[in-house]
Amino acid sequence: MIKMIKNVDVNKIREDIKQFKELEKPDDELVKKILSTLGIYDIIDLEVCLNIHVKRERNATMKMLERYLDDLTSGDSKRWADAKDALTQIYYEVATTDEEAFL
Repeated sequence: MIKMIKNVDVNKIREDIKQFKELEKPDDELVKKILSTLGIYDIIDLEVCLNIHVKRERNATMKMLERYLDDLTSGDSKRWADAKDALTQIYYEVATTDEEAFL
């Protein structure tokens, strides 16, 4: 089971997110670093969406992640778990919708 990462450097994670938004192409290593720092690297569908080649779609995914950033970095295990669960559900549904579109 993945656990909350304590004492996340919020300024550093915000710098990484800013760097991510400036990229023209996906950077798998930066995505893994961001997700690992937040303790949510096991949300595979989120990782996939953050590595899409269309910048607009990548940035939309990051914007969704940023909605939960305060909860993920709060140090409160319940807030972190709720945010992680919400992101897992959102990106599970995105992946399921994409799969159904191909059927």
